[in-house]
Amino acid sequence: MPSVELDLGFEALSVGSLETFKELMIGHGALGSAGEDQWIAATGLSELQKMHLVPLAFGLMPPNLFQIPNHPFRQVKPSIVAHLQFHNADATDVELIEIIKHICDHYVDCVRDPARAARRKSGMRDLKANRQLYDKVMTRQHGRCSLCGVLFSSIVHETLDHVIPYKLLGDPPDALNWQVLCNECNGGKAHYISALQSPEAWNWIYGQVNRDTGSISQELRYVALSSRAKCARVGCDNNAKLKQMHIRRSAGLAAGIGILWNVEIMCEDHLI
Repeated sequence: MPSVELDLGFEALSVGSLETFKELMIGHGALGSAGEDQWIAATGLSELQKMHLVPLAFGLMPPNLFQIPNHPFRQVKPSIVAHLQFHNADATDVELIEIIKHICDHYVDCVRDPARAARRKSGMRDLKANRQLYDKVMTRQHGRCSLCGVLFSSIVHETLDHVIPYKLLGDPPDALNWQVLCNECNGGKAHYISALQSPEAWNWIYGQVNRDTGSISQELRYVALSSRAKCARVGCDNNAKLKQMHIRRSAGLAAGIGILWNVEIMCEDHLI
């Protein structure tokens, strides 16, 4: 596994990290509509780049967020500005303040009234109700699961996934925060922004059983598919946009337990 260096402390508030945070959130609709180039930039960020941004999702929320009265005109921005100033971040960045406000408002609403949030959360039925939008999403995914590349059919069901967890960003327009996954991929992704948030990404399976039998959990499958972009066969450039990708125990590592180090991704052409 390659070495990684993560900014998980106040270093995450660097100008570069804040700009990348804005890029991710704007591309997925935090400010409403976004251009195609902005969406492409957001979806092009690596799992490591996104992992650097994870501390900011809650780290940028002001400390008195849940004490601010819950009404349509609650004053969140002054608290956000004060919080940014406290951490020596740019408190004059209008886009950043609006993004943080959107995240704060949506998260507080979801936490305070989870039943209402569940009712409002869009699902596959909502996407299919807008045929033009559904066709757009499926075209950009080549009719495949965005993660493993399996072709959807009558026996492979489509599920709607929120790329940035729903409680943070909600359902922005034009499917900016949506991707269509198969059941298995959606079950493994859960509420992560980056696959590196998962303990599976660090071979950490403390307290789990049956990893010596060759079993591969949904979460391990998600981490492997997200962090490895293409088929492991030398010279093969197939990825989930072109072929179905499968996860299996690595050849020659039969003695290893079921962790990320001991699995590999193979496309359907080289799954032998």
